[in-house]
Amino acid sequence: MKVVTMHLQKIQRNEQASMQRHRPNGSRRDLLKRVAMGSLALGLVGVISAALLIALALDWQRPNLPRRDLPPQASLGEILATGLVSQEGGEQRLTLSTAEINAALAATLRLAGLPESWRSSADLDRDRLTFTATGPLFGESAPYLRLSFSAEATSEALPMPSSIQIGSISLPRSLARWLGAGLVRQTPRLQRESWPEALQEVTAAFRSLEVQPSYASAAFEWDRAALDRLSWDLQRGVVSPAALAASSRYSAALRNILSSLPSTQRAVALSDLLPGLARLAHEQTQAGSDPVLENTALLYALSAHLAGREGLANDPEIRLRRRQDLAQHVVNSAAITAVAGAEVAEIISTGKEAFDARYRSGFSFSDLTANRVGIRLAMLATDTQASAREFQRRLLTLKGDAQLIPGVGDSRDGLSQSEFEAQYRSRSSSEYQKRLDAIDSELSQLALFRD
Repeated sequence: MKVVTMHLQKIQRNEQASMQRHRPNGSRRDLLKRVAMGSLALGLVGVISAALLIALALDWQRPNLPRRDLPPQASLGEILATGLVSQEGGEQRLTLSTAEINAALAATLRLAGLPESWRSSADLDRDRLTFTATGPLFGESAPYLRLSFSAEATSEALPMPSSIQIGSISLPRSLARWLGAGLVRQTPRLQRESWPEALQEVTAAFRSLEVQPSYASAAFEWDRAALDRLSWDLQRGVVSPAALAASSRYSAALRNILSSLPSTQRAVALSDLLPGLARLAHEQTQAGSDPVLENTALLYALSAHLAGREGLANDPEIRLRRRQDLAQHVVNSAAITAVAGAEVAEIISTGKEAFDARYRSGFSFSDLTANRVGIRLAMLATDTQASAREFQRRLLTLKGDAQLIPGVGDSRDGLSQSEFEAQYRSRSSSEYQKRLDAIDSELSQLALFRD
C-alpha cells in the first residue's frame, strides 16, 4: 500500500513538473496574441485617424473661389515687369494691385502645370497677405484639396509663411518646416545645394514687404550679378538627374573642341560650336538614347560653361554676332526653357531687361531678340521626339551666325526707362506687341525655325 502511495505521489509530481514546463509556452502564446491584437488595434486607429485627417483636409463640395483668368496677352513676366518701379538709392520696388496679384497667382498655378479646374485667390488685409489654392484631387470632381498660407508685412527678414493650412487642418510652422526639409532631402544633391543658394540671394536682396487692402509692395536691392546667379541656381534646381548626368559628356566634348583651337584664338562663334555638339547628340540618339534628354543635356552643358562652372579661365569667349552677351542670352534662355519651360524663361528675360532699362545700359531689343531665339531653339529641341530629332538635324548643317539670329544692327538699344515708356508706354501696349511680332516674324524666316 505504501509503495502504491509513493507511486501515485511520483505521478502527481511528474504532472506538476510537466505543467510547469508547458506554462511558459502558453504564456508566450498569450503574449504574442496580445501583441498582435494591440498592433491590429493601433493599425485600425492609424487608419481611422488618417481617414479623419484626409476628410478634414479635403472639401467635398465644389469650392466657391472665383475663377480668375489672365488677360489674353499678359504673361506672368509682363505683370511683374509692369509693377517694377525704381526708388532712390538703387532700390527696386515691386507693387501690384489685388487684381494683378490674383492674375499673377493664377498664372503661377498654370505655370506649375495644374489643370484649369484649379482656382486661386489672394486676400489682402492690412499687414497680412493670404494665398489660397484649391482644386480636384482626382480628375474634375470631388474631393477637392484646399491649400492656404499667410505672410505678414515686415521691414526686416524675408517673410516666411506665418500660417499654413491644408483643408481644415492648420499645420504648426515647425511641422511644416520638418515636412519641407524632408522633401528637400529627397531631391538630388545638386538641387539640395541650389535652392538654399537661391533663397540666400533673395534673402540678401530683400528689404521690406508692405500689405494694404488694395495692394502689396515688396522692396529689393538687386544687382545684375545676383540676378545672373539666381538664374543659374534655378537651372541647377530643376534640371533632371538624368539630364544632369548626360550633360557631362557634352561638357567634355565642348572642352575638347575649345582646346583644339589655336592658342592665339580669343573667341569662337556659337554657330561654330553647335554642329559638333549636335553630332554627339545625334549619335547618342542613334544608339537608343532619348533625343529630348540629349538635347536638354547639351543646352544645360553650354549654360554651365558660360556660367563659369565648367570652363577654364583661358578658354576662348563664345560669341554671337561678335558679341559675348548675345551668346549668353541665347544659351541661358534655351537652357532655362529646356529645364523649366518657356514661360519661366520669358519671366527671367523680361525681368532682366526691365532691370537693365532702369539701372544699367538701358532696354535692349537685341538682347530681347537673343532671348527669343534661345526659347525657340529649346522648344524645337524638347517639344516632341520628332522635333528633338529635327533640332539635331538642323544644327548639323548650321553655318554662320546669320542662320541662328537675324541682324541686330538696326535694333534700338540702350533705351532708358523714360525713353521706353515714351515710345511704347508699357510692355502690355499694342506698340510694344507690334515690335515683338516683328521680331518673331524675322525669326520665323530663318531656316532653323521655319515650319
